[in-house]
Amino acid sequence: MRQNPQRRAALLDAAIEVLAREGSRGLTLRAVDAEAGVPTGTASNYFANRAQLLVQILHRTRERLVPDPADLTGPLDTKVLLGQLVDRMRRERSVHIAMLELRLEGTRRPNSRRSSPASRAPSWRRTSPGTWSPDCPETGRAWSCCTSRCWG
Repeated sequence: MRQNPQRRAALLDAAIEVLAREGSRGLTLRAVDAEAGVPTGTASNYFANRAQLLVQILHRTRERLVPDPADLTGPLDTKVLLGQLVDRMRRERSVHIAMLELRLEGTRRPNSRRSSPASRAPSWRRTSPGTWSPDCPETGRAWSCCTSRCWG
């Protein structure tokens, strides 16, 4: 597999756009190549198969939505953090839609749910000042509320 991080990021960003626009069925390595404007076969040099591409898309969506570390200093206010998340999701609309498509992929293909990257996507909770961790019902509900209202 190729190791050019800039090219890999560009291919993943192109994959996010394809996934958001065409849905899971439209996501192919050739479609990613076309979206990225690179020669056919380039994506297959970076991703062994579609499943690996899906896993790496999930990681890239998280990278693009993660808060700026400067926003996480000092006392953290859940309302402010969720508001900032909604702002990032509005700016990064394709990323948000791609995340929803990943979740749907896991739902539509129950046999692959355990290996689906979306099935491992955590919700987040505050465990101590300045620290957030997965699987808290409170912030999970808040996340669901924010994501469902983000485009309304």
